[in-house]
Amino acid sequence: MHSVEEAEDAKADGATLVFVSPVYPTRSHPGGKALHRPQALRIAKAAGVPAIALGGMDELKSARLEREGFYGWAGIDAWLGGRDA
Repeated sequence: MHSVEEAEDAKADGATLVFVSPVYPTRSHPGGKALHRPQALRIAKAAGVPAIALGGMDELKSARLEREGFYGWAGIDAWLGGRDA
């Protein structure tokens, strides 16, 4: 999901889980526009189902998002320990 409109469409279509991306800037999509936390939270809430945060994630960022309503997170760089993706 990249917008509230997409989240609302997914909800109407019966989605049971959504991916919200990119929450933060990420090396895998250089120059891509990040949603940032406030917009990502709006999207997750609009979907009305568990939301997984993607994009520039790490354990610290995910902890805050999970406290605020995200179900979980996934990442590439976070698991590679700074190695090239």
